[in-house]
Amino acid sequence: ATHKKQIFRSIEEIESFFSDYVLTLVDSMEKHGYDTSKTTDTGNALINKDGELQKAGSGNHRFFVARIVGVKPIPLRVTGVHQEWFERHVDKNDWLKSLCEQLSRVERNCL
Repeated sequence: ATHKKQIFRSIEEIESFFSDYVLTLVDSMEKHGYDTSKTTDTGNALINKDGELQKAGSGNHRFFVARIVGVKPIPLRVTGVHQEWFERHVDKNDWLKSLCEQLSRVERNCL
């Protein structure tokens, strides 16, 4: 198994990864919430055709742990939207303002 550039060659190494990294992350988020000072990147997400966030790219561990323990809000960078969603919800005459309003709507639906 691998995680980023780390290679696990045994069950013991995988178990150690979970106890030293994953469980520490869960404990920290339960106690302190999503601490942006503990990471160098913001997670990325896409908006699917139904207007729901779909996780993409980096930050998956933090994103899913935060969702599991109920931490809100979660900082995300929206890197793309589905064309069908865009065409249904964004006013082409004032697309920038409309897109910002729709992104705020997606955010409210996630809280």
